[in-house]
Amino acid sequence: MSESGTPLPRDASTAQVHAAALDAVDAGHDDAIDLLERLVAIPSVGGSIAEVEIQHVLADVLHGDGFDIDLWRIDLDELVADPDFPGMEVERTQAYGLVATLPGHAPDLGRSLLVDGHTDVVPPGHHAAWTSDPFTLRRTERDGRELLIGRGVCDMKAGLVASIAAARALRALGVRLAGDLTIAPVVGEEDGGLGTFALLRRGVTADACVVPEPTDLDVIPANGGALTFRLRVPGRAIHASRRTEGVSAIEKFTYLNAALHRFEAERNADVDPLLRRWPLAYPLSIGTVHAGDWASTVPDLLVAEDDSASPCTRHRRRLERRSRTASPARAPTTTSCVTTPCRCNGGATSSHRDARTTSPSSTRCSTPTARPRRAPASRRSTARPTAATCACWRRT
Repeated sequence: MSESGTPLPRDASTAQVHAAALDAVDAGHDDAIDLLERLVAIPSVGGSIAEVEIQHVLADVLHGDGFDIDLWRIDLDELVADPDFPGMEVERTQAYGLVATLPGHAPDLGRSLLVDGHTDVVPPGHHAAWTSDPFTLRRTERDGRELLIGRGVCDMKAGLVASIAAARALRALGVRLAGDLTIAPVVGEEDGGLGTFALLRRGVTADACVVPEPTDLDVIPANGGALTFRLRVPGRAIHASRRTEGVSAIEKFTYLNAALHRFEAERNADVDPLLRRWPLAYPLSIGTVHAGDWASTVPDLLVAEDDSASPCTRHRRRLERRSRTASPARAPTTTSCVTTPCRCNGGATSSHRDARTTSPSSTRCSTPTARPRRAPASRRSTARPTAATCACWRRT
């Protein structure tokens, strides 16, 4: 609020508006923490009913803050059938889109701004590894700074709440924006980006988009793409007492893993200038490995999954070649490895319009428990709305 506790006069200078806005944000700090605590308490893991619940809660919150609300049930069948669908890795029976808008008073003159923030979170893992309940916001202090701890605080419910707090501050000051201000809480970001893709298909546009992901307040103008793939490494089962007569899928995977590390180093030798700030611009990380079904049996199958940051179109075919040539020579030809691309999100060197990936007919874009609802074999990526892909969001 202004020092007088009333909205600013219309003739206030830019400097006065800036100072008053910061004061108004500080004044709304406790309310923002309360909202964050409420959102963290909703265990909105991708594919859960809580992922639906949090969208409805935010619709009520933003409506109470004076936003025009568009809340709709996403047609998953229609979305997944879209040739450009970016992929989905968890089972969903329902999902909701939400767009909250403060209309500008002169939209033909002012530019519009979209804030895109996801509400889904990844599973918390082993609860014993947490110092407290992951879905209860905990406030503590370290090195003189306040810390907020809970699943999804950093990625990215706090960023979304900060955006809402900023909008509340402007309204408290009576600031009238010329262009529309839109806040779009989206679902499904952690496993492909279906929520943001649904916004595009809903016709949501803006002159600029801000994604308040955790960046320590750095401006990130571009991001690497993402190629999620599954490796199926077959072997030949036999009792462990005669293991030399079998083929261990685990032993074969060690060759593949070493080859993937070499491939990671190779593709990071030529990094886009916008991404050279990072020690490893295009990391390749195997996230899950499953093999064997009995301790005394040589495992005849290993399945590994990866979420790889990359300018993915350039590297997908090379990745497939590596996976087929990295296995030891003694492995039978009938046990060649299969690389299955699951989704590809274009990054700094791939735009929404040109980053294509052609997946085999056996493509699986979800965990083994997922429903058989898949994207078509050929699909374009949907990059996050950073500088490299802002054309996807501009008005036409």
